[in-house]
Amino acid sequence: MPRMKRLFSGTVQVHYSAMYFQGAASGMPEGGQYFEGQVNGLCGAGGRSYLLLMTGLHTGGVKVTIDFWDGEPPLDDSWEEVVEVSFVVDDPEYTGILGWGGASWAPIDLRRGRYRVRYCGRNMDAARRTDTLLVDREEPIDEYSLSFWFSPVGAPDVLIKQTSETAAIWHQETARVSRKAAQIPDSHRTRGGAKVVQAKRVRVVAPTYPQKALEQGLTGYVTVELVVDVKGEPTELRIVEAYPPEVFDQAALEAVRHWRYEPFMLDGVPTPISDCVVLSFDPEPE
Repeated sequence: MPRMKRLFSGTVQVHYSAMYFQGAASGMPEGGQYFEGQVNGLCGAGGRSYLLLMTGLHTGGVKVTIDFWDGEPPLDDSWEEVVEVSFVVDDPEYTGILGWGGASWAPIDLRRGRYRVRYCGRNMDAARRTDTLLVDREEPIDEYSLSFWFSPVGAPDVLIKQTSETAAIWHQETARVSRKAAQIPDSHRTRGGAKVVQAKRVRVVAPTYPQKALEQGLTGYVTVELVVDVKGEPTELRIVEAYPPEVFDQAALEAVRHWRYEPFMLDGVPTPISDCVVLSFDPEPE
């Protein structure tokens, strides 16, 4: 029976139903890159040393435990959602769990090396219905577990167990994106299979700086994922990252809605294609 050492037990602050685990000082992926080529939509491991962890709660605190095992741990049937991914700790000094936008940070004591990670969750549907919890005023609803063990050979992600509607939505979204990526011909891929074809922008509209943020001298950024339809118009806009949260969101979305693209052609047929946009807000750009 493998032995376990608990590394963390506490509350992590999430926003946009997400938190991160990092094992390096730099190289964080953007948006959908976390889930590219995966089958599970709860633990994005598209970055070698970064994990994007999805939650049921939109904003507030969630319970999290993090354990290290000296071998593959047994499955705990009390968890309603279970997925596994591969992960690498490159820099132990910068290894830890990170709340959205730096809202919380806890260093985690893991040695440099290759790991297998099991991400488990429960009560995701109840948390999604609640949506938001006031910080330090309400008890967390959904709970999550991260289990790490050494695994010298990296393996693909695996969806082991799914019971909630919330998890099903995240898994289905990842499957949808993966199917679209699979439609890209081999001539547009790297040797590793990553999609390199990009949507061609033909009109870009700069966002309007929110007056309140301008008066306060706030700076920030918003990352928007979208699907370019067959007419070259942005659809299915979704904010995947924003800092500070909810300050520049609407300005970013309103601007991107007016962008236009050259329709993407696949074998001579207009085909939807995804794009990821990062809009920076700075009242005094260099």
